[in-house]
Amino acid sequence: ASHTISQTRSLFDEVQATCEKLKNEGDPLYNTCCADRLDEVQEYLQMAEEYFSAGNYIAANYWALKAITLLREIEGCCQG
Repeated sequence: ASHTISQTRSLFDEVQATCEKLKNEGDPLYNTCCADRLDEVQEYLQMAEEYFSAGNYIAANYWALKAITLLREIEGCCQG
């Protein structure tokens, strides 16, 4: 689970950087792909880390994988 969480974190940083770039360029893809969805990813990551801390690795993995899936969707969307 810790591996999945750290993978998710680094993908999150990459996607966040892409979204930041789109936002700064005033690209309409920012609103379509990034706007509220990154907050959702952040929530999933928090859940994963809370469950991990509590020793519930199955739940931690579940939330980390949910976050990764959404991040990949956002990433695909950002590339048009």
